[in-house]
Amino acid sequence: MANIAARARAVVIKGTELAHFENEVFSWHRINNQNGDEILPAVLITNAHPDYFMENSHGYKRETGLYRESKNNELKLILIPLKKFCPTTSDAISLIEKVFSDIKEGKDLSDFRIAKKAQKGIGSAIVDSIILEPNIGGIGFKLNQLLSFLRKDK
Repeated sequence: MANIAARARAVVIKGTELAHFENEVFSWHRINNQNGDEILPAVLITNAHPDYFMENSHGYKRETGLYRESKNNELKLILIPLKKFCPTTSDAISLIEKVFSDIKEGKDLSDFRIAKKAQKGIGSAIVDSIILEPNIGGIGFKLNQLLSFLRKDK
């Protein structure tokens, strides 16, 4: 995955058992105020620069308020949950390789459809996000939709 990412202007961030990343949008318990048990582990596609994860992972305290996420509307998340749809690690690897391959080749993510869409400030959503799920015999998630979602200001 790291090799594919390096050639495709992407980044793979590997979690470790000893490190715990947490801020108001991301933690092992909640992603954008959604229960982590339901959507983690997941593939994350985002418009955030990798520095975001370094700058916002240490010293987070709930009482200090929101960080950068609340100051602009630029952070966007697309999540593809793995646990629910990939019973084995081989299934997860195949799914990840397919996503990387489709994006690299400019193909639609036709194997997925939007399962849930959250807009910042509506309900408990902190940032705009889309959760994808496998698509069975329908129209998939178009690459243009993905790019438009990640680039839009609102």
